[in-house]
Amino acid sequence: MPSLLDEAFSLLEEAILLEREASKDDLAKHQSSTRSHAQTSGEESGGLSSCRSLLEHASKKFHEACYLMKRHVSSTSFNGTCSDDTEMRTLIIEKIEHYEQRAKDLAKKAKECNDQANSQASGKDSDQDKRSFVLESNLSPTSSREDNHSSRLESSPRVMVFDQRAFNNNKSNGRNNESAVQSEGKASLCLSSAITLDENGEFSTAIEHYISSAHFYLEAVKALSEDITETGTSLNQVFHAARSNNDLIASLKRKFNMALDRVEELKKRAASCSGRDHIDVRANGGRKASDFNDKLKNLASHKSTQDQPLSYDFTFQGWIPERIFLPDDASDVRDFETPVERAWERLYSASSYGYCLITVSTSKELTEEKAADVGLLTAHAYAVLGVIQTTNGTRLLQLKNPWASQGWKGKYSSNDTVSWGDPNFCDEVGYDAVSASVNDGVFYISWDDVLIYFRNLHLSWNPALLHHRTTTHGLWSKELGPADDSFYIGENPQYIVNLSKNAIENRATLWILLTRHVTKQEQEGEDVSDCLTLYIHRTTSSRRRVWYPGGSNCVFTGAYTNNQHILIRYDVEGPSDKHLSIVLSQYKKSNDLCYTLSCYSTESFKLSQPEEPLRCCRVLNGSWELRDNTSPENQNSLLIGTAGGPPGKGSFGSNPQWSLVVAQETFIQCKCMTKKSLAVNVVLVHSGIANNSEISGLQMRGKRVHHLYEAPLVDSGDYRYGFVATERVLLQPGSYTIVVSTYEVGEVGSFILHVMSDNQVDIDAIR
Repeated sequence: MPSLLDEAFSLLEEAILLEREASKDDLAKHQSSTRSHAQTSGEESGGLSSCRSLLEHASKKFHEACYLMKRHVSSTSFNGTCSDDTEMRTLIIEKIEHYEQRAKDLAKKAKECNDQANSQASGKDSDQDKRSFVLESNLSPTSSREDNHSSRLESSPRVMVFDQRAFNNNKSNGRNNESAVQSEGKASLCLSSAITLDENGEFSTAIEHYISSAHFYLEAVKALSEDITETGTSLNQVFHAARSNNDLIASLKRKFNMALDRVEELKKRAASCSGRDHIDVRANGGRKASDFNDKLKNLASHKSTQDQPLSYDFTFQGWIPERIFLPDDASDVRDFETPVERAWERLYSASSYGYCLITVSTSKELTEEKAADVGLLTAHAYAVLGVIQTTNGTRLLQLKNPWASQGWKGKYSSNDTVSWGDPNFCDEVGYDAVSASVNDGVFYISWDDVLIYFRNLHLSWNPALLHHRTTTHGLWSKELGPADDSFYIGENPQYIVNLSKNAIENRATLWILLTRHVTKQEQEGEDVSDCLTLYIHRTTSSRRRVWYPGGSNCVFTGAYTNNQHILIRYDVEGPSDKHLSIVLSQYKKSNDLCYTLSCYSTESFKLSQPEEPLRCCRVLNGSWELRDNTSPENQNSLLIGTAGGPPGKGSFGSNPQWSLVVAQETFIQCKCMTKKSLAVNVVLVHSGIANNSEISGLQMRGKRVHHLYEAPLVDSGDYRYGFVATERVLLQPGSYTIVVSTYEVGEVGSFILHVMSDNQVDIDAIR
């Protein structure tokens, strides 16, 4: 296979030959000046077009050659202490600068030929007409874009210019030509960015840009291919289009393959950890250069006293991290673990799709003695190079120890000649006995053994899979909301994903990533006590707050984990998912917590937050009590006191009640908190007294309510344990009564009632 430098020299030879052909055409054009003007006009125009085409092709090949030489320089290790290496590097760089300038000169000359040919074709032979044409051409959108490309060549000379005029010989389908031009232009810009990122060592982001450039190159090829098939019914037209587009398609395919080849090189570099590869890691939303091998070594080295092992977490800059916990017991899978079959499907699809980098870490229960027997290391991470399922159902992983030594000794190891005894099986897997015998840390292991000796899978997904994304950051104060939110999540951080029409119709995929910021104490080795999860609730608007966990509208409930990253994947089911509320939850909250929430989707969406609490709030303390029956004056009275029970009971009127007087139109919302053993309800009813300026304030007060003869204006709904909240309701001026009751008569306990409004209201207890 030829090297990059060999391919570059081959392209240079082709470019020089094309330049010579263009010079011959130019000479022939001048020699034809002795002919009559009528004869020469059409031929000269055709000669200029041919000359221009040759110059453009030569310019492109010079650019491509420079690109390959740059690739060679960036991918080759030159020893700075060797004078020959230094001279070679200097020589190549000089050649690149020379041929870049030569390519720019040829492109400029081709443009002049095109301008001259167009002027002759339109009959504008005067100097003034020529100057006018050149001015208009320079102001056209196409020329402006090409000028932008040329300016980028000064700083990124490897961008390969694609000129719309290269398509002028094929007028059959201008729409496809224009689409191809636009796609190639986008590809060139992506390729330029990818190369710059590549040179700066930002390999993960460079991979994204290389893939984007390959995508746009492929779009250009498709457009040109459609152009050939849409030229008409005449075979001559089809053959002419095929010949005129053939060189362009071949050039685009070569660039497409170059981009993908570089992607594969970078992926192999990330997966092969025998060298000291550096990557960008994300820590608390920031970037930090780090050694890939060290992070792999540290990945499973930190342990936690929790049921779930804690590991040092790392992700590629901007990529989406996911962690899969393999079950300790396949027959008894805990809520935070992934069933065996589902874990394999996830791992196999991730590896097959090719947009994911994977590592796996050994179980913390693996002892030093057992690890030495089987050739593994305790508290250690391995890179996953391949995930294989053969035709006979065998499941294998190809792993690599980042220390580049000490491989697996069990079944399917290099010492297991029985398992590798079938040549057809070896060919299907890609196993080579000679390569496997090298002690480089690369080995095959069965999925069954992975389930025994490994416990965690770590995946980093390329965000290019999901084109729409948004990120926000927040601080969750420990004072906000209850420590135990199993009954009440209304004050937890909440965000609402509002899906577009396309997202609903196309059943979009939504990924939600919650990242807990690492504290200084955690960095110093302390155990993590903050356990987080996420809920997803369906709501009816982009501003509605969720008050209760669970329920029929809750479509996802996560398991609590002290892992730094929590990733949820949700597939949109239909119009009922128009508004999805994302609610954060902590287990026994005790610390302030900083976090980052990122949302990714295959279709467009908007992220909003629920409406803010109403600005005015009255906090009322009350209780349900039994009457003291020991005193003489109470001996014949009922014992229920203020514990009157629900509506429909004769004692309902004895429940704690408050008068609410509204002077001007206002929104009202109530919430009530009590002990978890009591089911509670709050209602607000009209007292039947209209707002009248002639009625005194005392007369305006709400009256005690003994029965509910009509539906309440405000109602918290079904009785719920520990906490209830009402919706916001707009009240007109008037007098109202609030009643707080328990589900059973005679239940005692205290409660706190919050009455919130956007305007001041008068509230008094009804005795």
